[in-house]
Amino acid sequence: EECAVCYLQILLADRCMKALRDIFCLEGGVLLDGAPVICIEPGDPVKLTDAFHRKYTANNLIVTVGPWAEQVLSKLGLCLPLAPIKIPIIYYRISTRPTPPRCGFIGNCTTFGEIWSLPELEYPGMVKMGPHY
Repeated sequence: EECAVCYLQILLADRCMKALRDIFCLEGGVLLDGAPVICIEPGDPVKLTDAFHRKYTANNLIVTVGPWAEQVLSKLGLCLPLAPIKIPIIYYRISTRPTPPRCGFIGNCTTFGEIWSLPELEYPGMVKMGPHY
C-alpha cells in the first residue's frame, strides 16, 4: 500500500490562544471573560449586550461559540451548514526504541484515507491518531 506523509510542527492550542490574547490586548483590544453575551445587534458598529446589561460597541466581532453556533447565529439571521461530527480517536502505546517522533503528521493511505497523528503530548508513552476530515 502506498502512503504519502507530511510531517508537521505542532502548535499547542493553549499557547496559541495566549499569544493571540496578548497581541489583541497590546493592540488595544478588550477581552471580557465571564461576560455571557445575551444580544448581538449586527450593524456598523456591532452592538452587544451582556448578561449584566452592560452595552458594548465594536467595529468587528469574532463569534467563537463552538457547538452552540446554530443557536447563537440563528438569532442573527445566519444559517450556516455547520454540523458537529464524532470521529474515532486512537491512542497507540509507543516503544522506547527508537526515540518517538516529536512532530505530528498527516498521511494519505489508500485503505484509510487521510489520517493524522500527534506526538505524546497528552499521555506519556502514547501517540494520538485519527481520521482527517
